[in-house]
Amino acid sequence: MGTTLTATRTITGEDIAACGRLTGDLGSHHVSGLAGRQMAQGLLTVGVAPLFGRPGVHMSEVSLTFLAPVFADDTVTAVVEVTGAADIGDDQVALSCSVSVKNAEGAEVLRGTGVAQMSAQEANSEFGALSVESR
Repeated sequence: MGTTLTATRTITGEDIAACGRLTGDLGSHHVSGLAGRQMAQGLLTVGVAPLFGRPGVHMSEVSLTFLAPVFADDTVTAVVEVTGAADIGDDQVALSCSVSVKNAEGAEVLRGTGVAQMSAQEANSEFGALSVESR
């Protein structure tokens, strides 16, 4: 497949506070900081990944490894690569994908894999004609 989606975002202290309010993840390292720097929640870091939080997409499988912290005012870039597609019926496809998030210095802070389910029409519109396997 090899189709990739990329997104870049600067994580702010306001993002960290909002994520804490929404998820209840209010650890002191998120609220007060670690060595004076607020650390982003893991959910906030993976939230940068395109496709994972898109309307109409259901992540049916996700496996993530958090490799390094992301702090307030850090800019991260997430790359999602579609590695496979399978027809799951009812005009739906399951897209196998990998994700990598790197900080501004190029250090990988998160890596993982997932399966995203979405409409075949939307997938083909977004990614072009997919080579879809039948399940």
